[in-house]
Amino acid sequence: MPEPADVPHPAETTGGGSGKRPVKRNTRAVSASSRTPSVRRQVNSVAVSEQGTHANSSAPASEDKIAAPVSTNKRIRSRSQRSRRSSKKPRRSPTAATAKGAIPQAGFARNTWRRFLRWAESWGGSAVFHAIVLILLSIATLSTPKRNDAPQIVSSIERSPEELNERLDESLTPATMLSTAPSLGVADAQGELVSASGEPQLSQEAVESVDGPEVSLADVAVFALPGKRLTDDLGADAPGDPSAAVEGYGGALDRITQEILMMLTKGKVLVIWLLDQSESMEDDRQEVRARIERVYQELGLRSEDEEKDALLTAITSFGQQFVVHSSRPTADLEEIQQAIDSVPNDDSGQENVCQAVIAATREFRRFATRGRRQIALIIVTDEAGDDGDRVEQAIAAARDARARIYTMGREAVFGYPYAHIRWTWVDPEKPKDKVTEADKIVFWIRIRRGPETPRVEQLQTDGLWRRYDAHPSGFGPYELVRMCRQTGGIYFMLPSVESNLVRVTERRIYELDRMRPYLPDLSSRQDYIAETASHPLRQRLWDIIGTLNPYAHPEMNLREYYSVKPDEFAQQATVEKERAGQLLIAFQKAEEHLQPLTRQRNQETSLRWQANYDLLLAQVVAYQMRLYEYVAYLDAFLQQPKQPKSLKTNRWRIHTVQRTLTHEDHQSLLDRSKMLLQAVIDTHPGTPYAARAQWELNRGFGISVAEYYYDPRRDTIKRPNF
Repeated sequence: MPEPADVPHPAETTGGGSGKRPVKRNTRAVSASSRTPSVRRQVNSVAVSEQGTHANSSAPASEDKIAAPVSTNKRIRSRSQRSRRSSKKPRRSPTAATAKGAIPQAGFARNTWRRFLRWAESWGGSAVFHAIVLILLSIATLSTPKRNDAPQIVSSIERSPEELNERLDESLTPATMLSTAPSLGVADAQGELVSASGEPQLSQEAVESVDGPEVSLADVAVFALPGKRLTDDLGADAPGDPSAAVEGYGGALDRITQEILMMLTKGKVLVIWLLDQSESMEDDRQEVRARIERVYQELGLRSEDEEKDALLTAITSFGQQFVVHSSRPTADLEEIQQAIDSVPNDDSGQENVCQAVIAATREFRRFATRGRRQIALIIVTDEAGDDGDRVEQAIAAARDARARIYTMGREAVFGYPYAHIRWTWVDPEKPKDKVTEADKIVFWIRIRRGPETPRVEQLQTDGLWRRYDAHPSGFGPYELVRMCRQTGGIYFMLPSVESNLVRVTERRIYELDRMRPYLPDLSSRQDYIAETASHPLRQRLWDIIGTLNPYAHPEMNLREYYSVKPDEFAQQATVEKERAGQLLIAFQKAEEHLQPLTRQRNQETSLRWQANYDLLLAQVVAYQMRLYEYVAYLDAFLQQPKQPKSLKTNRWRIHTVQRTLTHEDHQSLLDRSKMLLQAVIDTHPGTPYAARAQWELNRGFGISVAEYYYDPRRDTIKRPNF
């Protein structure tokens, strides 16, 4: 059995054969504090046994015998303390150092390793925990869906637009250049469609009205195409400019040059021109041809290797069909101009602009991708097109191809799908140097030219028959403007040569600050319809517009031309007085539906819809007064028929005048009509609403007739389709 640590070993005794108890030396130098309980018990037992053995000895000897164990314990504790200090300081004797330092050094190593394990455990656990947190956060960030849709531009312009000073020459002086603008769809209460747009110009003088074919209004089919969204620099994150007024093609091309330069800072560019094939655009195409050279001269990007040219151009055109005129995209100016010269005139009267956008992106997308080129689509047209139901498909195709759409077009007609353009027929049998006014016949050709909203928000009647006016809206047609905005492009609103448009009497300029609160909703047609239907006031206005729509209900078109023969006049007047009475009842019912909505009108958040309500209410009241006058004048004419002063006169034409016949019987109605129209002017100054209300006041509430000659040759002349 091993000996206790504090029992002296025979080899360590000192004093040899002296009478004193030998001094114990602890070779292990274990401190008292580090002894185990068993060791301490053994030490204490040895001390007690020694005391008992020498109990009968003499006092001195007993004291020595008893004191020895105590001093030994003290020496043991002293040696333990010295051994701890010796573990820090090296001893002179290698043997002593080895004997006294072995156990403390091993314990230190074990303690150090334990401390390291504790440190590694705490820091390692913390590191693992934070790593897990970071991984979870990164997964949550990656899984967060990005916003794909552009904000609805219900009433804001993202780019900093210039003044919306669209100058519309509204005199009736003949012009020489034909040009128009885009259009939109119209819907009545029964969900029938009418699209609109355009606005050309040719020379002529006589003013007349032409009965256009009746059309029914139907809801535009909406295609919701998911498709890819635009990148950061297009669409939702950088919406285009919905209206940039320019002085003409020169100003528009200058702005387009700046846009191309901006795109060139990011890489090579492919410009695709989409030119309208309609006859009304022939002069416009030639002007673009003459000015396009300036674009390349200003850019100065022509190189010897066409593949390395930073800017390439392709010429296409559209009408009923889409045609590619460039054999390949090129930077050669002569090839570009020759391609423009090859654009034909399409006499179909169809302008499928949305299909052209889809076809153009499909045709050139691979070429642009292979050459790492951005695409700029430039549309030149005077109408909005006949395929407005595919506008969302066109936007999706342009976005997928990363293409920006720019359009050079005209201003939309205010709340109306159509415009009527003057076209003059000249007798082909007469030599040009001998043509007189008698050899000319003026026609008013209807084109699509508006409205500025997804659906019409104004009455399509002027109280007696369907509208023929061309009141400017201050904005471009909905489909084209939406395509430009949703792809990061610009709609350039060219100055309209209004001398070729029917029934415009003055020149108007709308300023951006005035028009900003009246911006049309440019969201998708589907979203627009859903949003508007959720507002009772807006839905009621739609219902009234549809119910009073003469395109959907031809019986609401009263007769404008009467026979000069008294008997035929009397028969026609009898029928028309009855129809006028029915129309009067319709306007009275419309007023009854509108009057209770005054509170909702005041709570309406959209200033545009407030103005829609104000103008519509004023009109249905004013039109009642005109219908009373219409019937009263027919009665007065039957009692005292007029005789034509000209032998050529073969018709009487109804028109409005200031003088009234029934003012004594309907003075309160007349006063209220004027008050409501004046309120629109005062509440919405400098807007199309005020302009329309002023026009209603200027035309008067009375009715009269004027002599008119209808040329029989009109029935044999083929009219062009614009």
